[in-house]
Amino acid sequence: GEISNDFSPILRWTLFSITNPNDNSWFIGPMLSWSVANNFEFLANAQIFFGDENTAYGDYGQAYYLRFKYSF
Repeated sequence: GEISNDFSPILRWTLFSITNPNDNSWFIGPMLSWSVANNFEFLANAQIFFGDENTAYGDYGQAYYLRFKYSF
């Protein structure tokens, strides 16, 4: 599932998640996008996995990303 909303015309947040009901593992991914200027964007994203070892999402840990995008 996913939910998102605009805080303002230049700031948007998103939260998405995947659940595996067979082994009770799950994944959550928050994201924040900020349009700094017409041609420059900043994005912060995380991928966080939960579950026991040897489950669908249990062995991945966590990852965090930053992206700076310039369009010309």
